[in-house]
Amino acid sequence: MQQVRNQLIQEAKNLGKLFQNQNYKTLNEVLDGSQKFQALNEFQESKKLFQNDKINGQLFGIIEENEKYFFQSGIVSYAQVMEDPNQQFSLGIFFIPKNFHMPIHDHPGMYVFQKVLFGEGESVQINLDSKPNIIKQFLYPIKQLQGDQIKNVTIQKKCLKQNDFEVITPEKNNIHGYRTSEKNFAFLDFLFPHYDFKQRYCNFYNIIEESEKQKESIIQIKGMDNDYRTRRVEIQ
Repeated sequence: MQQVRNQLIQEAKNLGKLFQNQNYKTLNEVLDGSQKFQALNEFQESKKLFQNDKINGQLFGIIEENEKYFFQSGIVSYAQVMEDPNQQFSLGIFFIPKNFHMPIHDHPGMYVFQKVLFGEGESVQINLDSKPNIIKQFLYPIKQLQGDQIKNVTIQKKCLKQNDFEVITPEKNNIHGYRTSEKNFAFLDFLFPHYDFKQRYCNFYNIIEESEKQKESIIQIKGMDNDYRTRRVEIQ
C-alpha cells in the first residue's frame, strides 16, 4: 500500500511542477502553452491513478473500526497527505460526519480531482451560465463581492458513494458543496494549483432560489460560513 501512496504523491508533484516558475493562472493556460503535451500526459496519468480502485479508504487507514477518530459530530475534519509550499498543489482528505455539510464554495482557476474513500454523501454542483461570467466571477476576493447575486445558474445534486470519482475544472462544477445524512463521508481532494489568497480566493455562496430547470436558479455570494470549521487529524 505504501507503494501506491508514494505513486499518488509523485503524480501530484509531477502536475505541481507544471506551475513552478510560471505565471499561469489556470491549467488551461498550461495546456495551451509550450508544455501542452507534457501537461496533457501528466493530467491523464494522474486522472487514471485517482480512478484506480487501489486508491481507497483502506489505503489511508479509513475503515469502520477507525470511524470515531476520523469523524466528529458537528465539524469537518481534514488530514493532509501532501502540500506544496508554493501553493502549486494540495493533496488531502476531508471527513464530513453524518447529518452535516461542507458549505458551497468555489475553486478560482483551479482543477480538482476528488475520489470518495468512505461512506456516502450528496454533492451540490453549480454552474454559471456562460464562460465570460465564469472568468469575471472568480477575479476578486469575497469581501469585494459579498452580497452580490448571480442569476441564471444551474444547480445539480448527485449522490456519491465509495470509489466515485469527480473532476472539477475552472469552467465546470467549480462551485460546489456537500451534505451527508445517515452515513459518514470521506473523500480524497487533489487541488492544482492550490488556493493562494492572492489570485485564488475561496469564495462562499448561498442558494437564494433553486429550480429544477437549467439556468433558472439564483445564488448569493457570502462571507465565511460561521458553522464551518475544520479540525486536523492524522492518517496512518
